Amino acid sequence: MSRRRRPAPGPPGLLLIDKPAGTTSAAATRAVGRRFRLDPVGHTGTLDPAATGLLVVCTGYATRLVPWLQEGEKVYVASIRFGTETTTCDGEGEVTRSAPPPADLLHSLTGILPHFTGVITQVPPAYSAIRIDGQRAHTLAREGALDDAEMPPREVTIHSLQVLGVEGEEVELRVACSPGTYIRTLAVDLGRALDSAAHLSGLRRVRTGGFDIRDAVPLEDLLALDAPGAHWRPVPDALPGWVRRCLDDEELVRVRNGGSVTATDPIEAGPVILTDAEGRAVAIGEIAGDGEGAHVAVRRLLTDVVQQS
Repeated sequence: MSRRRRPAPGPPGLLLIDKPAGTTSAAATRAVGRRFRLDPVGHTGTLDPAATGLLVVCTGYATRLVPWLQEGEKVYVASIRFGTETTTCDGEGEVTRSAPPPADLLHSLTGILPHFTGVITQVPPAYSAIRIDGQRAHTLAREGALDDAEMPPREVTIHSLQVLGVEGEEVELRVACSPGTYIRTLAVDLGRALDSAAHLSGLRRVRTGGFDIRDAVPLEDLLALDAPGAHWRPVPDALPGWVRRCLDDEELVRVRNGGSVTATDPIEAGPVILTDAEGRAVAIGEIAGDGEGAHVAVRRLLTDVVQQS
C-alpha cells in the first residue's frame, strides 16, 4: 500500500485581515485557508473573540516567519468603562466589583498614565489563552480551577498611552505596547489605581509590526472573493522594511546545508531575508559577530526552492 503524499504547500505570502467581533483568530484563519485552499495557514498574534481589527494571516512557507512577525510593536484603540470590574476583565463577564470613577475622570486618568508606561508588571487574566500545566487558562477558569491570583506575573512594555476621548464613564485610549501585553489587565489596573473599578468594553488592533489596519480587508469581503487577488502579498515583497541579502550559487548551496554567509554593508542587527538570484526568499538569517567577522547565520529555511537549485 503506497503512502499518501502530503499536498504541496500553498503559495507563500501574507493577507491582512480586519477581523470582526464574535470570531476567534483561529476560526478566521481557518476560514481563509478553506476558502482559497491554502495549506498551511497561520496568524501572527491572537485577538480575543470580542476584539476587532488587524490579523496578519500567513500562507505557505510564510508561516515559518511567524516568530519574527510576532515581535513587532502592537497598537490598539481600547474602550475602557469605569465603575465595574468583571470576571473576564471585559464586557463578557459577570460584575464582581463596583466603585464610582473620579469626578474628573479625564484629569485623574491623565495624571496616572505616566506610571503605566515603560516596563511594567502585569498579572494576565485567568480567562486567557496562556497555557498552565499544558492546559489553556480560560479552560481551567471556566471549570473553576483557576483565578487571576494564580496567574504568573509577566513584564511587558507600554510604549505610549494616549487618551482619545472621554464620554461619561467610558474612555477611549490608544495603546502602543509590546507583544504579550493584556489590554484587559491594563484596564483593570487603571481602574484600581484611581480607587475605582474598570473593565475593557471594546478593543480594536490597528497596527502590528509594520502592518496597518488601513491596508486590511474585512474578513467577510475577502471570503466573498474567488481568489485573494491584490489582497495577497507575496514574500519577500510583503516585508519591505526587512533587509535583503541576495545569494550567489555557491552561497545558496551553503545555506542549503545550514551554513552562514558574509554580511555585506550596510546590514544592521535584526532579521535578514536571504533570496536567490530571482528574488525568491529562501531563508531567514540574523546578524552574528561584528566587524570583519560579521556574518548572517541561517535561522530558518523557508522554501523548497533551496532544495531545487
